[in-house]
Amino acid sequence: IGLSSSSSAMQYYTSGMNAYINQDYETALKWFEKAVQLDASLESYDELLKLRMGFSAYCIGDFDRAKTYLSHYKDNPIAQKLYQLMESASQPSEEWMKWIRSRIPQNPAPVEDQQSQRSKPSVFLLISVFISTFAGSLLLVIMIQKRRSSARKASIKQEESKEIINEIPTPEEDSNRILEANIDTLEKIIQDIKLDAESEPSSDETKDSKDSVESEEVKKVEKIVEEILSSEEKQQETQETTTASADPHEVLELLEEKKSYDKEDAEALSNAVQEILNFQEDSEEESHEKES
Repeated sequence: IGLSSSSSAMQYYTSGMNAYINQDYETALKWFEKAVQLDASLESYDELLKLRMGFSAYCIGDFDRAKTYLSHYKDNPIAQKLYQLMESASQPSEEWMKWIRSRIPQNPAPVEDQQSQRSKPSVFLLISVFISTFAGSLLLVIMIQKRRSSARKASIKQEESKEIINEIPTPEEDSNRILEANIDTLEKIIQDIKLDAESEPSSDETKDSKDSVESEEVKKVEKIVEEILSSEEKQQETQETTTASADPHEVLELLEEKKSYDKEDAEALSNAVQEILNFQEDSEEESHEKES
């Protein structure tokens, strides 16, 4: 509303100046009064505005209004001369009127100064809007880059976990390899027993010796069987460890206690790391939503 009133006042002022220059004093006084009524601050930009209004009122014979406007310029020689003319009720000569017009500037330059002054708030407003928009865009770009960086790091860690998993042999391969080695050992022991039985004579001493050898071989076989059973128990314990808890932090603690890892342990480690990263991303999204 304030800007609209000021703009209208400027239009009336400009129209009044044009009428004043064309010596249409009645119209000029009308527009000057309308402009001052809408925006009294025009007097601070044009110090001679009411002097023009007083002269215009004098020219149309409205002495009361002329005295009111000229009262603001008691020390001005033009205002003093107009007061004398109004007191004596004499008509000025045309030459004297030309002299008065020449003494009152007719340049509407103050209007341009006022327009430039009033255009400044709009320029500041545009600058403020630009800065706010730029800052918001920059903040958005930074947030997007952070999210992309987090996703890239999570992808790299996942790929590293997959490579570790691929490098670790499966439990089935380990057990098959152990079983094959143990079976080869058993076959070799059995073969040695058969060869010893065929080559040695059947006497009492050799029989006792044979029984002692067979007892040692049996112990070896029992030891191999115990190793096979122990290997199976370890595999079962690994499965129970990886499935014991769904909490990724507890899984990490359990895996830290182990001295060696197999493929299932690596899978459990990868899943735990992925769950922790997902939880951190969800927490960041929630905090961002709360801030916005």
